[in-house]
Amino acid sequence: MIYIITMAKAWSVALKQGFFETDALQSEGFIHACTDSQLTIVMKKFYDNIENCVILHVNESKLLPKVIYELSPTFNEAFPHIYGTVNIDAVENVSIAIA
Repeated sequence: MIYIITMAKAWSVALKQGFFETDALQSEGFIHACTDSQLTIVMKKFYDNIENCVILHVNESKLLPKVIYELSPTFNEAFPHIYGTVNIDAVENVSIAIA
């Protein structure tokens, strides 16, 4: 399982359009994700005090696009990057993000 932190509104849009994407997919070529062990540090670094965030629990084996684990210079460890839009059926759970 890998995780994507996003705004609740973005997830609502994804449900209507049938897939999830982020601005990073257009600007960087991939969607940022993290592993279970990386979730807390990502929340604290990028989403501290931001309301209305949700965590998408993504089953990596159900994803249609390729996932590549690449080094993040910010954390000096490899993070999962999703190279395409996330198919809705790969998201097995959505939880409220609490930083």
